[in-house]
Amino acid sequence: MNVIGTAGHVDHGKSTIIKNLTSIDPDRLKEEKEREMTIDLGFAWLNNPNTNEPVGIIDVPGHEDLVDNMLKGVFAIDLALLVVAATESIKQQTIEHLEILKLLNIPRIILIVTKKDLASEEMKNKTLSDAKNLLKDYEYDESKNIVVDSTNTKDINKLKNLIFSELNELASPKISSNARMYTDRVFHKKGYGTIVTGTLLEGKLETGQDVYLNGITKSRIRGLQTYDQNVNTANAKTRLAINLTNIDKNSISKGDHITSELIPELNNSFDAIIKLSKSFKKSIKHNSTIQAFIGSRQINCRLILGNLKEINDHTSHYVHLRSDKKISCKVNDPIILRSSGETIAGGEILNTGSSLKLFKSSIYKEYLNAFSENDIQNAAGKLISINKVITLDKLKTQLNQNIEEIKNNLLNLQKRKTIIIIKNNANKDIQLIDVKWWLKKSKEMIKILQNFHNNFPLRDGINKKELIQKLFPGYETRTARNLFNILGQNPKFNHKSDLIALNENNNTRSEHTEEISRIIKSINNNINPLIQTGEIDKEVISYLINKSIIIRL
Repeated sequence: MNVIGTAGHVDHGKSTIIKNLTSIDPDRLKEEKEREMTIDLGFAWLNNPNTNEPVGIIDVPGHEDLVDNMLKGVFAIDLALLVVAATESIKQQTIEHLEILKLLNIPRIILIVTKKDLASEEMKNKTLSDAKNLLKDYEYDESKNIVVDSTNTKDINKLKNLIFSELNELASPKISSNARMYTDRVFHKKGYGTIVTGTLLEGKLETGQDVYLNGITKSRIRGLQTYDQNVNTANAKTRLAINLTNIDKNSISKGDHITSELIPELNNSFDAIIKLSKSFKKSIKHNSTIQAFIGSRQINCRLILGNLKEINDHTSHYVHLRSDKKISCKVNDPIILRSSGETIAGGEILNTGSSLKLFKSSIYKEYLNAFSENDIQNAAGKLISINKVITLDKLKTQLNQNIEEIKNNLLNLQKRKTIIIIKNNANKDIQLIDVKWWLKKSKEMIKILQNFHNNFPLRDGINKKELIQKLFPGYETRTARNLFNILGQNPKFNHKSDLIALNENNNTRSEHTEEISRIIKSINNNINPLIQTGEIDKEVISYLINKSIIIRL
């Protein structure tokens, strides 16, 4: 399934094209009817005879004041219809919409020159030539084009065939087990409750299935509808309406993220790779406040450039963004940056939840370089090195890759002895450990035990809980315990109940040995059965009590 969308200047005929393609009027609001202008997103569909599946269509507003609304619709499309009126040629929003399509990495565009019945031959030819040159400037050299009278059935049929032909050329989307959707409409329907609509980006949803609002608030799907049809199952990529249970209409808004998997932690920071918009002639300053568009969500962010004071060229740059609220999004989601009514830059998200300190580190930049170049094996190695220990599930989420592909890369890293793969059969976790860090921890454990034996030579060993806290501070309890259990398998370590010691430890010092012998001799000879503890080393007293040689009165 596919979703396509319109783009172009106001009043160039986008909605008319959709209405005549589908027999559905995408302008649904009263104000849109009165002003004869698209204000909010409009939706329609038509059937693709080649696949016998519906094709969703999103119609966007073309007015310069409504670019924010346009952005909330086109992020999810596979094919764009760039509409240019032959009577007016290229206008302000033609260029800005095209720039947005390019920044969002929309793969294909069909150029539609409209109103041919109202323009001279010279006007039509000039508009077509100028629009083709504009597309070429934005590296859409191979884009198909058509000149139409939107009311002419023959022209509309030609356009339909061109759309279906282009859709057939699209690559299949990546398959994901996690279904997700950004909402673009929220409303209440009597007898049903809260309903949200959006484009199902990945995965599959079913009626009765549990889903999560922004990854954390649990709900259940009461009903699904796609293209006016009630369905039990919906697959990506399709326009979808979801009837949610236990969610009040006022607790959900446009841009919220619906996922089939629980996301235990939301973040207000994320890293992205961006390029300045081609027509943006100023510079982006470090620490400036901008609006970021991710999916159909709009948030205010502080833009951090690392070691740069500003960006004023059109090459790619890594940026760190801090939003005014915690959000749910995903690696590889497209992002558009705007400021003061201008589209200033765009790109894609590379990571979520990172700290500013990490963003500025050299190894993290190496990771970003590898990941942005799709060098997954190198990226995985760097990510494991940064985290020291990470679960396979978390690595999969951060790299946004097929699990089998990741496993193949991990086996190569294991062969190169850069990582250790640990399988925990109890909870089916697979943990990935950086070898250099692991060897360092092993040495650290030996040093801690050596110091302990030097300070407390008569004790059988250090308490395991105490040792775990020293070795893995800041780690979740279960993870720290699992790591310790693996590390403790080294034959150098001796386990006794809840204590652990070094096997080569002789467990005594000569001065203590002499004192212990003297006390035992005194007891055996019944010279002085009462021992004054203040005159004897505390470690010796503890040792004798633990060995049941003396008791405390």
